[in-house]
Amino acid sequence: MSKDLIAIIGVGVSLAGLILYSQHNLRSEMKAEFNIHLEAVNGLREDVGQLQERVARQEGLMEGLRDAIIGSRELVAGPG
Repeated sequence: MSKDLIAIIGVGVSLAGLILYSQHNLRSEMKAEFNIHLEAVNGLREDVGQLQERVARQEGLMEGLRDAIIGSRELVAGPG
């Protein structure tokens, strides 16, 4: 083999190694970022669940208040 061919093959192998290494690093960084975002989404899910519970409680209170107001109007107005 000529020296030029050996040099070309050596450069090709070196470039392939660099590309594989950079792909591995990129994949690791993406996994770390994904985990950070996943934790944030899970936290938001918990917050939304708590808000839904609070809204349901408020809806119940408003419904009770509405029924009390309607009942008091009926008492004032009388039957009919």
